[in-house]
Amino acid sequence: MAKKDEVKLIITSDNKGALQGIGGVTSMLKDLSDKSKGFVDRIKSHWIGFTAATASVAGAIYTTKRIFQEFDEAVQRQEKRIAFENLANSVGQNARKIVSDVRAAAGEMLSYQKSLELTGQAMLLGLEPGTIVRLTEISRAS
Repeated sequence: MAKKDEVKLIITSDNKGALQGIGGVTSMLKDLSDKSKGFVDRIKSHWIGFTAATASVAGAIYTTKRIFQEFDEAVQRQEKRIAFENLANSVGQNARKIVSDVRAAAGEMLSYQKSLELTGQAMLLGLEPGTIVRLTEISRAS
């Protein structure tokens, strides 16, 4: 058998440059990561500010709406009170005394407004204030 010729190639190099290159790439990736994090943090902080502003606007809208509802309810109560006073005056009675007597007969279980509304309805049906008070006492006793 014939001996085969061998050729060996030995390459020797200095890997310092490669290590520096890898270190540079690693450093650049870290810088990119840090800068991206700063950018993401800025977006987050602005988003939180936007969310807070949106919540503030929503709260203001809700509060304004609630104020108008309260105002509307107050106007309705006032209109009912005036209508009841006119009704009581038309039969020669004092509205506050009628409501006070009905509330007392109910054991103060009804609010002034509810007593006014129920008494007004009963009077519109033709009941006298004294009869309403007696019926309320009977109702409470049973």
